[in-house]
Amino acid sequence: MAGPKVVNSIFMQLAEKFGYEWQAPSKGEIYLTALHGLHPVIVISNKAYNEDSKNVYVIPLTTVQHPDHFGPRLTRADGVDKPCYAKIDQMEHIKKSDLKEFRGPVSSRTLEMLDEHLRTIFFGPKKPLPRRKK
Repeated sequence: MAGPKVVNSIFMQLAEKFGYEWQAPSKGEIYLTALHGLHPVIVISNKAYNEDSKNVYVIPLTTVQHPDHFGPRLTRADGVDKPCYAKIDQMEHIKKSDLKEFRGPVSSRTLEMLDEHLRTIFFGPKKPLPRRKK
């Protein structure tokens, strides 16, 4: 029997008792977290890591657009109530127990954009930037 996704480890035994299957968070899923109030985040660590670890890597979301935001814009197609932006420069490593409510996965297009932004931050752009002439 497939039921709602249960994330918080303290509910694992209750989930099993009532017939729900516990699942680790997956990359690209949006959750509300209780770290700084109740705010949405996107899980960016892969499922294998998330299954074996007590923690996950997440990117917080914000509805406030800043000129220095590097992350993509999310829309209703990504499962958010109103347009928001991924704050890639504020990636966090948090406990899975801090994930409070599963909101749904982002679109495959948004996940591709997140991956590209992360690659650019950590490894530079795919194509070398043109050099300025002296």
